[in-house]
Amino acid sequence: MQIRSFLKRIVPFVFALALGIGAAGIFVKKDVPPVKVNDPGKGKCLSAGHPLPCLDGPVPPLEAPRTDDTVKAPCTDTCNVKILSKRRANYTDAARTNNIQGNVVLRVTFLASGQIGSISPVSGLPYGLTEQAIAAAREIKFTPATKNRIPYTKQMTVQYGFTIY
Repeated sequence: MQIRSFLKRIVPFVFALALGIGAAGIFVKKDVPPVKVNDPGKGKCLSAGHPLPCLDGPVPPLEAPRTDDTVKAPCTDTCNVKILSKRRANYTDAARTNNIQGNVVLRVTFLASGQIGSISPVSGLPYGLTEQAIAAAREIKFTPATKNRIPYTKQMTVQYGFTIY
């Protein structure tokens, strides 16, 4: 009985393996030339006709990475607030217990001094999630908006998402 059970499991596997090997044989190129490890006359290794660095000879120096010649000019006219870091808001136990998910949208005042000003909720969530989003928004790091290189205060909306995984 155990042999019959074993054969029921192994026969489909062997059959699928044989089909896979047969299918792979159809798609394999057979006219690829063998790889030549070293061509002493040129100091290069050859693989399918393309020169590569030799494995047993000196390694040529790497090229320096290419850089774009265009340099992005600093903001001279008007630049928006640039958020550098934004901490995730913590989930409260009550919200997790009650399966509360959604987004909290806050109106945040980004002061010209580089500090966070007033924060007011545009749309919130219950069980302390709005308060957690406000606490996280107070820790936002940013560069202020500028006009003609002069920083100014600006209000923007910031969104915090709460999802139970």
